[in-house]
Amino acid sequence: MSEEFNPYELTEPAETAPVARTKAPPVGKGVLCATCGYELSLLPREGVCPECGSPILRSLGGNELRHASPDYLDKLRIGSICIVSVFIIQVLFVLVAGVGTLVSSLHVLSETMMDVLSLIASIVLSAVSMYGWWLMTEKDPGAQDPSHVQTARTFVRVSVIAQAVMLTLTTLIDLVMFTPGNSGSVSSSGDIDSLMPILYSLSFIVMVVGYFAGLIYIRYIASRVPSESMMERARFVTWAPVVLVVALILIAVPILGIFVLIGEAIGWIVWFVRYVLLIDAVRAEAERARDIQLRGEPLAM
Repeated sequence: MSEEFNPYELTEPAETAPVARTKAPPVGKGVLCATCGYELSLLPREGVCPECGSPILRSLGGNELRHASPDYLDKLRIGSICIVSVFIIQVLFVLVAGVGTLVSSLHVLSETMMDVLSLIASIVLSAVSMYGWWLMTEKDPGAQDPSHVQTARTFVRVSVIAQAVMLTLTTLIDLVMFTPGNSGSVSSSGDIDSLMPILYSLSFIVMVVGYFAGLIYIRYIASRVPSESMMERARFVTWAPVVLVVALILIAVPILGIFVLIGEAIGWIVWFVRYVLLIDAVRAEAERARDIQLRGEPLAM
């Protein structure tokens, strides 16, 4: 007797072949380690950098600032702190300039001593500011900067070196002038009298070139945040001095003269405040990016 078919009878499911796990392709060409700049081409994505041991996935996260080298972010932060600190101290010096004049008039300190103290303060502040810009324009090892950004970085660093050389020369000349017994011979020397304006003019030109190059680099940093407000502030700080200088021509117009002077004063104050806030924004964004790294953000796939 044949067995009847029971539709409710359970049958063993057919064995299915195991699903093969697709292996991620290796790193493509031109990818650098975000920490040390080592070439990661053809290495497995799940591995680590052979040079520094950082996870390779972190270097595949794009060009945003939060994927930058920790050392680079620390230099951005310290450099911007140096520059902002110099700005603040310079403002304080201007505010207390009247006190210094009063001290000199009361003969508490000699005029020569006041000049020497002012020279020392100027040297220290200039050195700190140049050190700050040198740190801020350090290359990010893992970033492939566009050519115009590389050029801007180079101009800033050359500007820092040139300003350091000129600061050294002018300081040596000033020290000679302050040396007792040399004031008469120095003042009668036509060579030094003609040299100082040239040095100051060259220093000003170098400073202007470094200023615009530095702002190009800061706009690049803003694009890596990314922050549209930071880029807008950088554009304002870049072109505001140009507009203010051109506007000085209108002072020659009798009716507009006084209004232009008032506008110039307000304009330069606004420019200065926004410039300081822009540099401080670099510090804030560098700290925020570093905090994200320390919290262990998800790595790119």
